[in-house]
Amino acid sequence: MEGKETVLFSDYGIEIIRKRDAIYIRYDAGEIVPRFVESRITEEEFYKAIKSPQDAYEVILSIQERESNP
Repeated sequence: MEGKETVLFSDYGIEIIRKRDAIYIRYDAGEIVPRFVESRITEEEFYKAIKSPQDAYEVILSIQERESNP
């Protein structure tokens, strides 16, 4: 059974949600065709991402780097 999700923030082209005890960021990583990606983030990344569009972008870049180099 899928757990309930709560939207914590929605702006700057991102959505930050809480599922169970984890925080996730959802964003469109597609170029021509939308491709939504959902990645787990830390509480620190959450607070940074909601500060400004630039901070949200930096969090996304950090996630992409982390996930491409596990």
